[in-house]
Amino acid sequence: MKRMLLATLALLACQMPVGAKEEACLQDRGLLEGTFVLVKSIPAVSIGESELDGTVFLDGQKISIAYHEGSCESWPSIQSRVSNYEMLFHPPFANEMCRQHLWEHWCDSERQKIPQKLIQRNMKVTVYDADEIEWKEVTRLLGPYGFAPGKKNYIVSFSDGSGPSYVFYFSGRDILINLAYLDNATGGKSRFTDIVQIFRRTSSTVKTWDGDFRVPAAKKPSGR
Repeated sequence: MKRMLLATLALLACQMPVGAKEEACLQDRGLLEGTFVLVKSIPAVSIGESELDGTVFLDGQKISIAYHEGSCESWPSIQSRVSNYEMLFHPPFANEMCRQHLWEHWCDSERQKIPQKLIQRNMKVTVYDADEIEWKEVTRLLGPYGFAPGKKNYIVSFSDGSGPSYVFYFSGRDILINLAYLDNATGGKSRFTDIVQIFRRTSSTVKTWDGDFRVPAAKKPSGR
């Protein structure tokens, strides 16, 4: 069954004209590539003593995203595309990251401190039409702040399966939105709260750990 599915997806990718594939991938790349800083969480993230969900970014976190050349695959029949990217997590980091399962193995187990060094991870990005119910909830949360999310989801997953998947939206070109949740456990019961986190683009270039500029310079983003 799995082999049949993979064969079908490969056939669909081959049927799509090369020019159309490249255009779709370039559109994704134009949004995703760059450097972003978290400027606001709605509602604000309250750091308690419990483990934090790995999809939540902490205040002030800076990330960069860079495309792996030639990695885009597209399936037009299901309006979906998959590409490989790198995501860079820039210090300074809050030590509360050690309470996220995703990062605990990076931390000093005794002092619960995370090294203040650039973290570079391989990621797989799947692009598809947003779920209508989820999109409406994001729209509701962002409405009072003047942002409207686009109707595309960018599901960003760790290539090695070591962490959760982030759910990104964009509002225009320069606002990246992360949809996460908080587990407000009371009386032994979990109660999940949706949270949207707003990142603002600060640069359209990405400097990787080896000093290689992988993203071409682009026009200065608005609001800088």
